[in-house]
Amino acid sequence: MNKDFFTLSYDDKEIKVLQVTNGSNILSGIASLESGIISNGKIMRKEKFAENVRILLAKSKPRKITTKFVVASVPESKVFIKILEIPKINKD
Repeated sequence: MNKDFFTLSYDDKEIKVLQVTNGSNILSGIASLESGIISNGKIMRKEKFAENVRILLAKSKPRKITTKFVVASVPESKVFIKILEIPKINKD
């Protein structure tokens, strides 16, 4: 894996980024999202989401994130398997 990458995580209200270089956190940023861009963990307005990511990468502190390598996470509600309970039935 490249030693220079950034992480991207999001939920319905915000996006977070953190650049890692040679195992150290060096740049970070967080931005609030306007209502409706993400709903229940699903990106509803892709263009607006992408615009917010571009702005956040440019405004990270102490300087902008420039690496193109990303490790992304998705909301856990979109990752876990749902368990269904099925009542016992007669084999016949």
